[in-house]
Amino acid sequence: WLNIANVPFKDSMGNTFAIVGTAGDITGIKQDEIKNLRLAALVESTDDAIVAMDPDGIITDLNHAAEKLYGYTREEAIGMPVANLAAAGLEEEVSGIISALKSNRRPTSYETKRKRKNGQILDVSITAAPIIHPDGSFAGISGISRNITEKNRQLKELELYREFLENIEDGCFELNLKGEVTYANPAAALMFGIEREQAMGVSYTRYTSQNEAEKLFAIFNQIYKTGQRSFIEEMEVIRRDGAVMFFDLMASPIFDPSGRVSGFRGTVR
Repeated sequence: WLNIANVPFKDSMGNTFAIVGTAGDITGIKQDEIKNLRLAALVESTDDAIVAMDPDGIITDLNHAAEKLYGYTREEAIGMPVANLAAAGLEEEVSGIISALKSNRRPTSYETKRKRKNGQILDVSITAAPIIHPDGSFAGISGISRNITEKNRQLKELELYREFLENIEDGCFELNLKGEVTYANPAAALMFGIEREQAMGVSYTRYTSQNEAEKLFAIFNQIYKTGQRSFIEEMEVIRRDGAVMFFDLMASPIFDPSGRVSGFRGTVR
């Protein structure tokens, strides 16, 4: 890449009799421009909300995802203190993070609550990093936010679900696709005559006869293919002490976020 400049030389009559051309190598500048354009495209296309602010915490720019997350347009947000995005009572947290970044200049990640323009409170995961000028001076801060409200809600539901399973009398267990136990509640461990820690990672075939294991495999395979639950009457179980017992089993599939079967859940009585 060259920057070309042409200068005409004229005589006393105003006639051009020569042209002097100069060429400057601007390859490095153009490469930086291309790099910046790529970075700008990346920032705009990412699903993570990115907010840039000056050393005093005043918003200087934000991407489309940040507009969507916080409910402010770019025109509304630029010039606004980033503390305005904090949930009530967390304004000092923002100023503390800014001060820490100014002093130690190291990125930090944390989970907190933020407030949208309409007042809605969100759970967010934030990574804040310092922006440094080429001369080493502190230029500002970039904050990358990700909405984890739904994730936290699901975790709370899972905690309630686990608490429920821990206290019911029916035996409950979960298997991965290899047939290995990934969870067993106290009732299931008692029925199988084992400690829960001993059950983890062990195949269900350990607790039944070969013929029964083949029957169970066919049933689990059918559940995997159809995604439908199945009821198994009088499943034979060999306890750790050798005693043979019989249980009714309700088996159902476990789905991953993409909708694929990732394991099996069983309730025994």
